[in-house]
Parts: sequence; structure tokens; C-alpha cells
Amino acid sequence: MAGKAKGPWFWDQRKRWCATIGGKRVVLDADNEKAAIEEWHRRMAKAPNAKAAGSELLAREVLRLHVDFVKDNREPLTYEWYVQHSKSFCKLHGALRASDVRPHHVDSWIASHEWAKSTRRGAISAIKIAFSWAKKRGHIEDNPLAMVEKPARSRRASIITAEQVDRFREEMKDGPFRDLFLVVMWTGCRPSEACKVEAKDFDAVAGTWTLHGKTTGVTGKKRVVYLPEEALSLCQALAKARPRGPLFLNAEGNPWNRHSYGHRVRRMRAKLGLGTEVVMSSLRHLFITDALVRGVPIASVAELAGHTSVAMVSEVYSMLHQRTDHLREAANAVRGVKSRDRTSPSDEAE
Repeated sequence: MAGKAKGPWFWDQRKRWCATIGGKRVVLDADNEKAAIEEWHRRMAKAPNAKAAGSELLAREVLRLHVDFVKDNREPLTYEWYVQHSKSFCKLHGALRASDVRPHHVDSWIASHEWAKSTRRGAISAIKIAFSWAKKRGHIEDNPLAMVEKPARSRRASIITAEQVDRFREEMKDGPFRDLFLVVMWTGCRPSEACKVEAKDFDAVAGTWTLHGKTTGVTGKKRVVYLPEEALSLCQALAKARPRGPLFLNAEGNPWNRHSYGHRVRRMRAKLGLGTEVVMSSLRHLFITDALVRGVPIASVAELAGHTSVAMVSEVYSMLHQRTDHLREAANAVRGVKSRDRTSPSDEAE
């Protein structure tokens, strides 16, 4: 069975995984496809006159190996995110050899979808990370997508205002949704964090939630949400009523998710005549911007928001550029000048 190696296959007669290495059939010591592919890589790397393992590995195999790793080492939502983008990429280019994948294949894949800028950035990141991981693990010799550029992070055009929040609070008659809305507003947490927090995650003495967060799999650091007094009182009452399972449930007794709370926000937004900037995550943006305006150090704001660096706070979440009065006062403060009340030219003329 001499010829070019095309990866492991299952030999039905012997009920074993095999591969062609150096022109010869080799029985692999593996009981599933994932283990067979990994052993094949190791043997190909050591075989004399054999091509590097990655030269024959297909793009879909690279992505499958990566999502298998993510499944075992990351959060379920992260795994689903990678699976979604990997499947999408494989529909167009999964049959390519990994060594033949080029940046223009990523371009054509992105062009086949009508995605927003932030979604395009995330999709490109998912594929780039998979190929980078494969190179680091020795599955491929070179990363053909190392030079692919991602769109820059974009800010939201605007954020929810305090006045809009007040209108929402006046309109909310639903206790369960009101609880979820207020705790996100009070803490600046991600809505998804509030949806999954359970009584076992709540420490009434410390006034915190401790969660397996978005970056815990990478950093090993738990996500801690710090609860101001209003949020602490609310969580104490909910934990007493629900000692097991999620604290925040909808009127039907089910945990909130992005679809259910998103639907509720859209309905209220339409009723009140508010813009599309009013979403649950905009409460987080408002919290971060308010914290910076009130002089909370940016490192502390990053910790409160659950970010490992201050870059995301300053580049994406902060809406200080919309607080022109605050920025003008800050500019005056640099020179020790006290801000004065602004009056119109007609007022000064009088």
C-alpha cells in the first residue's frame, strides 16, 4: 500500500486504526479517530523521508482537533462558539490540506456571510486561534494564517443613558426581569454571568459572586463579581428563596438566557420608543463609564468588569468620549483651572 499518506483509516477486518507511513501500512495503537490522528502525527514526524504531519492534515482535521481540545479545557459556551465558526469555515474550505489554506480562503469565507464588523472579527479570531494552536501542538509545521488581519475592535455608537434606565424601571412591572435588569446595572456584570449565578456562588459575608468566568480556562483565575449594597440585599433574598440552582429565574421558573431577556428588552424598547443602543449589555457600558467619570482607577474598573487588562475597558467599553462635560472639566483640571458654567452668547450679551 505504497503511496501518499492521507491520514488514518479504520481497517474493518482487523477492527484497528491504520495509516500509511513511508509507503507502508502501519497499525496504530489507538481506539478512536482522535487518538489515531495524534499517533499518526507523531509517527510521521519521526519517519525517515516522510513529509511533516501537517503537510497532509486537512483543514477540517485541524479544526476538529482544536474543538476537541476546547471541549475538554474551556467553558461550554466557548466550545459552542468555536464549533459554530469551525463548521462554517469547513463548509467552504474544510477539504483543503492545512498547508494549502491561504488568507484569501478566510476572505472568501467572510465574504460569504453578511456579518457585522464585530462578528467578522470574532470569526477570523476563531480560525486563526485554531491554526496557531495546531502549530504549537505540532499538528502542523507552519501556520498559514499567521498574517491574516482582523478588523479593529469597534465601540458602540452610543450607550443607554440614566434617563433611559429610569424609564425602563418605571415601566417594569415584572419582578423577575426587574431583578435581572437591576443586578446587571448595579454590578456591571455580563448579563450571561447574572443568568448562571447560583446560591453556591454567592458569598453573603464577602458580598461577592465567584464564578468560572470567561477567561478562567486560560488564566486559571475565577471571576469575582462585587456586589454593592442594593445587589447584596437582593441576592440575600433570592438565595434564601432558592438555595439550589440559578438565582435569577423568569416568571415561568426557568433560568434567563440571552434570547428570553433580549426579547423582553426589545418589547419594552419598542413600547417606549427607544433606540437599538438599549440592550442588556449596554448597562455594563454605562457602569464602566460612570465608574471612570467618578474617578475609580482604571485598574479597579477592569477588575470590577472582569477583564484581565485595562485595554478592553479603555478601547471598547468606556464611553468617556460621549461625556464632553466631564472631559472638558478634566482638561481644565490638568492646568488647575476651575470649570465655569457655560452660557450661550445671547446670555452673555444680556
